[in-house]
Amino acid sequence: MLLTYAGVFLAYRYLSRYSFIEFPIPFDPRGLLAFGTDPEQIGFFLQITIVPLLLFFLLSYVPYFRELLQDQTSPHGTLRVFLGLAAVQLVSQTYEIYVSRTTGQPFFIGTFVIFLGSLIGGWRIGLLLGGISLAYQGIFELATMSPMISDIRTMGIVKYVGGLYWTRYVFSHAVNPHFSGGVWTAVFACLAADWLGLRRFSPLAASVLGAVLVYAVGDLRYAAGIMGIAYNVPAQALVTGFAVALAMLMLRTLQVEAERRKAAESDLARTQAELRTLRAQINPHFFFNALNTIRYMIREDPQNARDLLIDLSGIFQRTLRSGDFVPLRDELEYVESYFSLEKARLGDRLRIDWGGVLYSDCPAETDSPLLDCLVPTLALQPIVENAVIHGVGRKKEGGTVSVSVDRRDDDLILVVADDGTGMDAGRRADLLPSDGSRGGGIGLKNVNARLRMLYGPEYGLAIDSEPGKGTRVTLRVPMRTAGEKK
Repeated sequence: MLLTYAGVFLAYRYLSRYSFIEFPIPFDPRGLLAFGTDPEQIGFFLQITIVPLLLFFLLSYVPYFRELLQDQTSPHGTLRVFLGLAAVQLVSQTYEIYVSRTTGQPFFIGTFVIFLGSLIGGWRIGLLLGGISLAYQGIFELATMSPMISDIRTMGIVKYVGGLYWTRYVFSHAVNPHFSGGVWTAVFACLAADWLGLRRFSPLAASVLGAVLVYAVGDLRYAAGIMGIAYNVPAQALVTGFAVALAMLMLRTLQVEAERRKAAESDLARTQAELRTLRAQINPHFFFNALNTIRYMIREDPQNARDLLIDLSGIFQRTLRSGDFVPLRDELEYVESYFSLEKARLGDRLRIDWGGVLYSDCPAETDSPLLDCLVPTLALQPIVENAVIHGVGRKKEGGTVSVSVDRRDDDLILVVADDGTGMDAGRRADLLPSDGSRGGGIGLKNVNARLRMLYGPEYGLAIDSEPGKGTRVTLRVPMRTAGEKK
């Protein structure tokens, strides 16, 4: 970097021999070591640095720009980042002119935004921002410190442009470090960014690099005769380094936020895949048992078996049309259809009782807002199936299965109870492990696993059972309607 700056300086000195380059003031190398502090100059540097820093912070809170700062793999996104930073650069440079005129300080082209753009967007953004700085300064100098306006009024724009000494103009602005400091900052910042890789987003590395570049630009402007003194260059380098560190801390925060969001989206996708797997396991489990029941009915009562097949077909069609969630009313219809299948098989050995807010004769038509709440598809039916097959179905005299729906605070409470064979503590622990795993089975384990993944570990199933006295399974889910599904 220092060698390149030395080359630029020597080239400028060499070209100054020609008539189209104004000879700079004599260069005194001892001025590069003239360190010191001037409170007014430091205050000036703080003012011209804090404005672009604040604008950059505000820009990062714009949702779309925030996403682009986090992920700039798209060329279209890089263009949007450039447009945002270009606006910040123009506002900041205009503010620098205003502060220079009000404080009497010499006008200085701030390179803070150019440096940030080079680190964030690489060559495309860095060089474009440097070009904006070069063009802005050149236009400002022509409009305010040259007779351009009066000459155009006198000569006309066509004659003025035709008589302009373009060679002198181009070299005086493109080579002159006073105008091209932003371009050189972009070049060296991009080279350093390529060399550092992801380390360029480190607040320490970026702040040191920013301070070094500002110091080098200041010394180059002094060596080229643009500045009469390099007395306050170290102070400006320190201010810029601190501002760059703050900007990088903010950028690192955005990147960490993006990484966490991607991890959460990955976990969500994995969870949804597991939920689909659990539901896919429950569906064939239910239909297999239903078909097995109909198989027993074909010989004894073919007409009844035919009616049951029609009911089963309706259940199957509703299940295919339903999503991951259904209103509780639909889930109760599944349960009623399942009861009709098992009733045909067990006869009077199976007795059904509906409780809570449910109507005893037709529970799915109960006039209660609780039945409009969404529940996971096939969450209740496997519990009822477990009560029928493993509860009352194992007793010679059969038994009663009761289903009730109630509300507790903001939660929906579904209870399935039977007076069947019951189970011991070991069996209960195997069905609902304390670590939330689902083991290799289906039915209650899968329902519990689905509920915990959907709503959290505080929700799911609770089993209360005693051998010979029956089982009581409580399902608790948050109350959510279709509009609150997410």
